[in-house]
Amino acid sequence: MAKAGGVKVLIVEDEIIIAREIEDNLTDMGYTVLDIVSNGKDAVEKAEELQPDIIFMDIILEGDMTGIEATIEIEKRMSVPVIYLTAHTDLGTLMEARETEPYGYITKPFNRKDLLVSIGMGLYKHRSDMKTNAMSSTIKLLLSSQPVNERLDLSLDYIFSVPNLVIKSKGAVFVVKDEPDTLILATHQGLNEETLNKINKIPFGKCHAGKAASEGAIIQTEETDECFGPGQEEGESCGHYCVPFIHHNRIIGVMHLFMEKGVKASKRDDEFFTSIADILAILCQM
Repeated sequence: MAKAGGVKVLIVEDEIIIAREIEDNLTDMGYTVLDIVSNGKDAVEKAEELQPDIIFMDIILEGDMTGIEATIEIEKRMSVPVIYLTAHTDLGTLMEARETEPYGYITKPFNRKDLLVSIGMGLYKHRSDMKTNAMSSTIKLLLSSQPVNERLDLSLDYIFSVPNLVIKSKGAVFVVKDEPDTLILATHQGLNEETLNKINKIPFGKCHAGKAASEGAIIQTEETDECFGPGQEEGESCGHYCVPFIHHNRIIGVMHLFMEKGVKASKRDDEFFTSIADILAILCQM
């Protein structure tokens, strides 16, 4: 799960005392409150502008648009978990709110524990949903008539769309072609030309990607990569996460991703990326 300090929150609440109480509690717990707005129109605009990780949304707001209507408009523009705030527990309101598939409810009055539990569960469930979506979208690539490299590039898009993963939004995919025991760059995102010139071809056993291929296992390390260089670009410090594609004990390719320094992938992260790699192994042979 994402660290509190990295999570950005938008508060939509027309009672300023309640809004400030939420803000104070979230700030004390290490979350970043991007803004407080009091009506649905501003909520839609601010959500699109600020790109929060999660939204606390009062159901009944000032103005013509309810929190439910604002949530519907936001969902047309972006994928973000919404937690409803409400003093209304009547069945009709709750049934209407349920149709928007919120990631939680908090009934006023609330306490700090309510906020902590709801934001934790909301972020966790949303990330799980986005992982499922990424997996489903990657599976659909098997049915596409697009060139393999384009489909591999789309697979990176799907991976990077998952919020709060351990990786940065840049990386490369290598495949094994005619030359045995050699990785060939198939696609990439976020890498500069100098780096690309170094990694067009990587022998098995060389660099972290080559080691993942030769060992047939995930390589996670903060050691400098001899191919990518220190931090890969702009002298930044980062970790490396390389996942091999394996089919019938044969290496098909490797996905090389970048991580923040000090971040460790969990068992669930490994399982997710391995599942993606299994799909890409099939895709690369089509």
